[in-house]
Amino acid sequence: MKPASSPLSTGAGGTGSTPLSSATRLARRPWPFISTAAASLVLGAVSLIYPFGRDQGIHAFIADAMLSGKVVYRDVFNIKPPLTTAVHALALLLFGHSMTAIRILDLLWTLATALVLCAFARRAFRSDVLGAIAGGLYPCFYVPLGFWTTAQTDGWLNLPVAGAFALFAAAQEREPRRARLLLLGTGLCCGLAVLFKYTVGALPLVLVLILLIGRRASLRDAAVSTAWLALGVLIPLFLCALALLADGAMPAFVESQFGLVRAYAGIAAAPGLSGRLTGLVHGVISAAGLRLPALALAAGVASAWTLYRSRPDWRKGLLVAVAWLLVATLSTVSQGKFFVYHYLPLLPVAALAGALPAVAVFAKPGRGRLLAGVVLAAMLLSVAGFPTRFGRLLRILNGREAARHNWTSDPEYAGSDFSLPDDIELADYLRQSTLPSERVFIWGFEPAVYFLARRNTVSRFIYNLPLIADYDRQRFRAEFMRAFVRDPAEVFVVEHGDSVPLATGVHDDSYEALHGFPELLELLAADYHPEARVGRFDVLRRNLGP
Repeated sequence: MKPASSPLSTGAGGTGSTPLSSATRLARRPWPFISTAAASLVLGAVSLIYPFGRDQGIHAFIADAMLSGKVVYRDVFNIKPPLTTAVHALALLLFGHSMTAIRILDLLWTLATALVLCAFARRAFRSDVLGAIAGGLYPCFYVPLGFWTTAQTDGWLNLPVAGAFALFAAAQEREPRRARLLLLGTGLCCGLAVLFKYTVGALPLVLVLILLIGRRASLRDAAVSTAWLALGVLIPLFLCALALLADGAMPAFVESQFGLVRAYAGIAAAPGLSGRLTGLVHGVISAAGLRLPALALAAGVASAWTLYRSRPDWRKGLLVAVAWLLVATLSTVSQGKFFVYHYLPLLPVAALAGALPAVAVFAKPGRGRLLAGVVLAAMLLSVAGFPTRFGRLLRILNGREAARHNWTSDPEYAGSDFSLPDDIELADYLRQSTLPSERVFIWGFEPAVYFLARRNTVSRFIYNLPLIADYDRQRFRAEFMRAFVRDPAEVFVVEHGDSVPLATGVHDDSYEALHGFPELLELLAADYHPEARVGRFDVLRRNLGP
């Protein structure tokens, strides 16, 4: 006769304990998170000496202006959704007014993204090893992309996207009624991701599709679950709209986001589906930093079908990973320009994909597993260029080289249409030749100079993009001229060699484009005189009154 109760049951008077579920056992093993955090902090340390690229300088200045009391969009022109400015503002508040502030926050952001990716992989695939490898691969793929591509909007949205998938995976393990708060959190993450970049707008739609196709309960429960997810999406969007209305920034926001941004998106974008798919592949081939994650993604995709057939317990995780790949690919393809940072949403999926075939080796116990892991890690770090980057970091940390000297002397930071050394030189000149109260306007594409020099500008146009791009250009020029005539800058700077046709739609640099703006050219000829040539910049000083 069987006993009335098992020694492991916890009925009245029982002395045992219930066997732990696989999810609980996973939750009690912290080593994957420890290894992911160690990899993120160690590998990410080399990014702390990265300076501004053009985009980081633009958004640091917008955030600095916001912290000084100006209203973004209304008082400071911005073509990005709101959360990019918010991240830069947070960096300045936490870590001070410097180029390093956003790098510190980006390192912490990378750490958080890797940890959430690790959590998703462990839950979706019930594997500590897979979670640890995926979490460790993410910074290995991200950090080597360098100063221009890291600390960008497309990378920051990976955190809320990873959060959405992690919470969604957790919700799938619960009954519909118990999963509602998790689905609300999933929606909140989706809404935050959209406020970083609209190109991930397919994320909540894909998750809803998974809910409806894979529902285990009634259609009514699936509809309720969808409603909770949709509510989460709408909350951050509603709060953002409320803030814009309260600040009087909604008209300027709509104008930039649904006017100029649409025009900007169409400039030099690859035509048609075939053109965009070709551009997607060409971008990977031409960018050295994308080849390693592309190989990992290819290896994961190649092994996915075999794993789907041999590991029934991984099937749901694999399907959700495919959904993540779809969302990330749509984000990249929809932009049509294939700058390297447009591929950043694919990096978490590439890390997860690279972990899938690797886990087959490292999940097996044996003395050779640790050695194989060390050898593979060394190979990855070498291929990704980490030894050189660590060498540069150590030279700066031990005082053999100043960070400023590195920024002004390394050819990496001076390109054909951008020169950080020239930006630094101009900022130095403006600090020495102008008073803090004197305003500067740079006819060019380098608001980083305002930030570095700590000088204010005139009008809401912080660069000349809206004044030369082919979208309602004359109206923007008229607005600029009214503000400039009413309250002119003491110093006017003209940039040379900054032609960016992929952004402006014209091949002229700023100096050449100025000659297509006769009203401004006439005012400069009457009221300003040449003062200096600093790097690629002409500096004009306003004439003193009689």
